[in-house]
Amino acid sequence: MPSSTLTKREERALELITERGWLNSISTMADGWFVAHSVPGGESRDAKRVDNATARWLIETGHVVEAGRQRSLDGQSLVVWYSPAETRDAWQAQ
Repeated sequence: MPSSTLTKREERALELITERGWLNSISTMADGWFVAHSVPGGESRDAKRVDNATARWLIETGHVVEAGRQRSLDGQSLVVWYSPAETRDAWQAQ
């Protein structure tokens, strides 16, 4: 896990992402947002919004790492999914 001091907001967001398993970034031509999901890159009923600034900070500091990406067939949207670095490190160690 990267050694950065987390604010309460960042800590809560990382706990939510770790609990769900994934942070999905959904970008369209007009908008973009982040959600914690139990499905990488997909949709689920347990999706919970993560504010953009917090999500970007978690990505930039390496607390979550890119695990995949997919563009829609029409090219109008992009979904990128991230996993918590701690979880990914555990998978790679197996």
